[in-house]
Amino acid sequence: MDFSHWTTLASQSIIDTQSLAEEHQSGSIEIEHWLVSVSKLNDQFFSKIIRNLGMEVLSFEQKFRTRVSAFPKVSGANRQPSRDFSHMIGQAEKVQKRMGD
Repeated sequence: MDFSHWTTLASQSIIDTQSLAEEHQSGSIEIEHWLVSVSKLNDQFFSKIIRNLGMEVLSFEQKFRTRVSAFPKVSGANRQPSRDFSHMIGQAEKVQKRMGD
């Protein structure tokens, strides 16, 4: 991943995602890790999206934190992005290019 074209907040969300996967000893980095991480960043744009979906950010975070906690634990592994997570990042990079970022 080339973070040079990412906002500071977006880059931080990926770093936090990797840390969360490590903290929970998950076998891979999943979209759910990112959802928990981005919900903790206090980003107004993200918060507005969640509220427009009819949820509160705290309950959204708790819901996905529960899912993360249920992932199988792996010790000593090098955590790699899952296929779904990699696809999400790839799609974000395509949108980024279309927008001229």
